[in-house]
Amino acid sequence: MSDHQAARFVILEETEPPRGDLYELEQVTRYLVLDISLDEVVLTFEGRMSASLDRDTGMWGEAAYDGVRQVILLEDEPAVLVRYFDGTESVVDLPHSPLVCEQ
Repeated sequence: MSDHQAARFVILEETEPPRGDLYELEQVTRYLVLDISLDEVVLTFEGRMSASLDRDTGMWGEAAYDGVRQVILLEDEPAVLVRYFDGTESVVDLPHSPLVCEQ
């Protein structure tokens, strides 16, 4: 990825407050790829954590994770590496937009 591309995109991580009821808990994390030159989110990924209260012990059971775990800007190409909780990975191309040339 060129210096221009690296400076053009940033990844923001937004984690919602936990929500649920007495016996269930859920929390969502979103990964937003922001194009700084447009001040616009161009890609969004989501991960989720959920847990249930064990009615016998009164303790939270083991949490379950689903979706995206991490998003990383790649240095050698205009793309992001997306890592999932199930151990898989994928590469997603960043959108291209025409460059504006000043005369």
